[in-house]
Amino acid sequence: MKFSKIFISIAFLALLFGCNETMTNRYANYQEAVEDNLFERDWVPDVLPIITEQIIETHNIDTNERCAEAVVPIDSLPRIMTSLKINGFINSDSKLPELPAFRFALKACTFNLERISRNRTVHAKSNEIVVLDIEANKFYYWSF
Repeated sequence: MKFSKIFISIAFLALLFGCNETMTNRYANYQEAVEDNLFERDWVPDVLPIITEQIIETHNIDTNERCAEAVVPIDSLPRIMTSLKINGFINSDSKLPELPAFRFALKACTFNLERISRNRTVHAKSNEIVVLDIEANKFYYWSF
């Protein structure tokens, strides 16, 4: 009887703590991300130039929520915007959308939405958001 209670308790704890399907991947550059099939898995839209650096991507397998950030050269921003348009993203009024605070995309991302400068462009498609921070040369992406 005592053994069953211990076994049930261990099984419950394993389920409680073992079901976190959140993963973060870090890539020094675009080539490392390609070699790991980041874009083929659709965790990040394939709109980044090959000279992109410091890509950090986080996703949750259960919810399919994901976020990413990367350093992009300032002269590549027009090409990224064109690629976003081709991929169905619409340029919005540069106002960051109100996102539900309880979602994974805001809790697990490595970036802080409040730090994104006012000098930005915002692109949206369904439940996907891309922000290009022109001052920081940063690409931010999240899906919820």
